[in-house]
Amino acid sequence: MSISRCLLTLSFAIAFCTSTTSAQTTDTVSLTQRVEQLERRIAELEQRVQAFETSPQRQRSVESGTATGNWEQVANWRHLQRGMSKDEVRRLLGEPDRVDVFDFTVWTYGDYAKVTFDPDSQRVSGWSEPRSSRD
Repeated sequence: MSISRCLLTLSFAIAFCTSTTSAQTTDTVSLTQRVEQLERRIAELEQRVQAFETSPQRQRSVESGTATGNWEQVANWRHLQRGMSKDEVRRLLGEPDRVDVFDFTVWTYGDYAKVTFDPDSQRVSGWSEPRSSRD
């Protein structure tokens, strides 16, 4: 085998190893960032649950058997806007009945009404109003 052919084969081998290592490094960095993001979300959710469970407003609502906020009035849903913070939504509609976290967060009120939050900004990205009695 000639020296030029050996050098060419060696350069291909180096290029292949470098690109494979680079792709693996990128995958590892991406996974590490995803794990860190999920850990931050879990910590935030744990703090929110603890604050919610110990809030005086929640205690009064549990004791009286009434829900806080006024999500059942469609007029309140008409005041929602994309980009609103979770605190703004909470003030307008009250505490959600259920919170689901996927790649995005969904607050559910009653059986059908939902508010969806953007995964990056944690701001309102969309919603579906409660169904009227005619539906």
